Amino acid sequence: FQRYHNLASGLSGRGCHNPGSFSYGGSEDDIRAVGQAKLAVRMPKWYNYRLQRYSGPLRLKQTEGWNSYLSGIRLSLAVLLFLVFLVLPGCSLLSTIAGIPTLRGVQGTKPTAAADFQLTAQSGQRLRLGELQRKVVVLTFMSTICAADCQSIARRVNETSGQMSNYQEAGRVAFLAVTTTPETDTVEKAAEFYHQRAMPNNFYFLTGPQEDIESVWKSYNVTRDGAEATGGGTRLMLIDPKGRLRAYMTAEEFKPDDLRHNIRLLLSEDNLITQPLCH
Repeated sequence: FQRYHNLASGLSGRGCHNPGSFSYGGSEDDIRAVGQAKLAVRMPKWYNYRLQRYSGPLRLKQTEGWNSYLSGIRLSLAVLLFLVFLVLPGCSLLSTIAGIPTLRGVQGTKPTAAADFQLTAQSGQRLRLGELQRKVVVLTFMSTICAADCQSIARRVNETSGQMSNYQEAGRVAFLAVTTTPETDTVEKAAEFYHQRAMPNNFYFLTGPQEDIESVWKSYNVTRDGAEATGGGTRLMLIDPKGRLRAYMTAEEFKPDDLRHNIRLLLSEDNLITQPLCH
């Protein structure tokens, strides 16, 4: 022990107080002895050192302290992942950890600029799609002479909007329904549809001259009955705050919870709302 003490004192006297490493010109046996005894010369007590050989002299190098620190980080990450799986089973792991939005119940599409148009809403107000940027637009096609499927779509759109009434995204969404029967769907008919079904304030039933309506149908690849021209049925089209067509939802089958989830994700992409981990 006295030998180790003398060696440590000699190292201290030579100014060996670098917390990263030090070298000593004594014999290798002496340096090994100091290393094996784990003497800390002017070092914090929680540092541990081990003997390592480099191309030059033997050095005592700090390693074990960092290994313990990294092990603690790994353990913390493991606990975090466990909580993600345990507490957030309804959330996508990719969305939760990587922050990449995951839309539900959709047919994805490459983001493309949504075709602009201007039509007349049930209030008589002229509404232009391009003026709704910085909002999520949910676009569909229907008639005021509503069959059962149209009634169901209106009811679930209403339910989706109702779910957002207590959240900050309510004012950043617009639900647009373009008529499929422009020859009979006047502004008065659109207003009657709106009031009879108690549609929300951010719902707009759009009508106009048949030529204008048919141009919109063509731009969005739908037929007179509002269905996809390729036979895919009626769809809800999701347009993000940058005015890009992002995804489709089957109008007859979409769930209000999924639609609201998708709206919030699209808004959070542009930091227009704070996106929670799960909702």
